[in-house]
Amino acid sequence: MPNTDPSERLFEIQARLVRVMGHPARLRILHILHTAEGEVGVSALREELGLAKTGLSQHLSKMIAEGIVRGRKEGRYRYVRLAQPEIGRACDLVRGALARQARERATILGAEGATEGEEP
Repeated sequence: MPNTDPSERLFEIQARLVRVMGHPARLRILHILHTAEGEVGVSALREELGLAKTGLSQHLSKMIAEGIVRGRKEGRYRYVRLAQPEIGRACDLVRGALARQARERATILGAEGATEGEEP
């Protein structure tokens, strides 16, 4: 009997969203959009990231298709923004947790390294 729990479908959607976000360039895009006040011009985004126009376009297309980013055109210019600020905050939380974990590991490794050279 198939699982009809609505939260199961939500987990599937979440997994798809995480897969799309699972690229370093896309995470950087999310960070820039999250810290920006409103929209960011695609040209400015490309300059800041140092990505080729086609590469950035592909990343943004995937993010727009999943509803992570919204875009609009004004004349020759394209602008993008986060569709939901919560996504940016979630990325910040994960990055913060990873940074704390790295500091803790460095502290542990530093303490172990200091005791390795000592004699009992």
